[in-house]
Amino acid sequence: MKSKLTLWVILLSNFLCCAYGQEITWQKCFGGSDQDFCSGAFQTSDNGYMLFGTIKSNDGDVVFNHGGYEVWTIKADSTGEIEWQNSCCTENHETIHCVIQTADGGFAYCGWSSSETVPNYDFWIVKLNGEAEMEWQNSYGGSSYDIAASLAQTPDGGYIMAGYSESEDGDVSGNHGLDDYWVVKTDSTGLLQWEKSFGGSGNDRCEIIISLPDSSYAMCGFSSSNNGDVSGNHGNFDFWLVKINEIGDILWQKTYGGSDEDSNITSLLQLEDQGFLITGRTKSNNGDVTFNHGDQDVWTIKTDSIGEIEWQRTYGGSGYDVSGDIIRTIDGGYLHSATTKSVDGDITQSFGSYDIWMIKINDTGDLQWEKSIGGSDFDVNRSILKISENEFKLAGTTSSNDGYISGNHGDDDLWLADFEILNTGVNDGIFRGCKISVAPNPAKNYFALTNAPESSGKYSYALMDMSGRLVINGTLQIYEKVNIEGIPNGSYIVQIKTGNGLTGYQKLIKE
Repeated sequence: MKSKLTLWVILLSNFLCCAYGQEITWQKCFGGSDQDFCSGAFQTSDNGYMLFGTIKSNDGDVVFNHGGYEVWTIKADSTGEIEWQNSCCTENHETIHCVIQTADGGFAYCGWSSSETVPNYDFWIVKLNGEAEMEWQNSYGGSSYDIAASLAQTPDGGYIMAGYSESEDGDVSGNHGLDDYWVVKTDSTGLLQWEKSFGGSGNDRCEIIISLPDSSYAMCGFSSSNNGDVSGNHGNFDFWLVKINEIGDILWQKTYGGSDEDSNITSLLQLEDQGFLITGRTKSNNGDVTFNHGDQDVWTIKTDSIGEIEWQRTYGGSGYDVSGDIIRTIDGGYLHSATTKSVDGDITQSFGSYDIWMIKINDTGDLQWEKSIGGSDFDVNRSILKISENEFKLAGTTSSNDGYISGNHGDDDLWLADFEILNTGVNDGIFRGCKISVAPNPAKNYFALTNAPESSGKYSYALMDMSGRLVINGTLQIYEKVNIEGIPNGSYIVQIKTGNGLTGYQKLIKE
């Protein structure tokens, strides 16, 4: 069982609970008697859930396995009951790293595919309809390995994928040496429109790409280069943040780190001030990293709109602490979680082996509270889903069958848990602030501000997804329509700021 740490230690955690307490209302394990790993989860537009990962089981919840490790997607309803599952596979070996819901209600996922006869790896994308039926799939790459790590839908209905490539032929051009960031843009049917390599003579691996409201893209991973497209490396691996325009030209790039390894980016958010929040791990204790608790720590960086550091913090203990995702809270802070093997420093409790570790920080990164969750075995969280002002879902991988975990099918299972927030005290309710109203809600094509503290003038607005990532922003007046036809169905947060500095929030359903 210990060998799976090599495969899955970068599957990191996100868990949100309140400042004073939380309660699991229900939790479920999915899988069979063998190793089944969760790579991520998200809430779907019908208020259900999509979980995805890799399975080896062929029993329990797993209806069919072609043999060995295989891609597995599960669609569950709002109570965690399986509606459908898909072990979508070809004659090749495949792994998925990212799944999204598309604007048409279907799904797309990316990862890598490798043939048994030609054991190299290609970028791989699959498009499913809303009933899990494959509409199309395509591969991109060259004669070496090409690994897709992240996927986003673009405003034109196409897709942009990012990862890394060592190829210098086939679909890949412009390799700078060793691994490069590799970005592929396709149309809505998977037809390659353009591709570009970014990096230097070292190893450069992209882990996340996001689409920005101005039609540009931001991508982040880690780099050991200090030439070519990369400048400012502090030694070993650094975080490398790159902003590119709609055709892949670099607008700016920044490196962050110290003289040791700074890598494994797990979250990249653009915030309403146009700055970025990055989470990953660090072994450094110099350069941009002002403190290390020992071994490796969770590292969070807040930048301005051009990548300059505004603040950075490390969290952890003397053992192994690895970052997970992070989501925004309405008080201006963040809820962050990690995987930890420490029992000291910032960590006050351990359930045994590897635990999920939850962290609440304020708007400048100061630790406000922390909590461990798990069982006596191996527990790793992958995703946190904000459902409402007092409800969150946690998804990950567990080998435990005690503590917070029950119903394990054997070895590793995918795990989904529903948490209710209790005793939130002063900051009661996520959507607090000045009173605003937007309509229609639910909305199909547009929304408009229908009530605000000031009856005239311009307001600043930001539409964010439920993790706090900026989707669109701008200014508007009362009753002015904001077009949202091009964004996927689902739940969002509308933030309105008045000229006098008041801020209000409202949840908006796009259908």
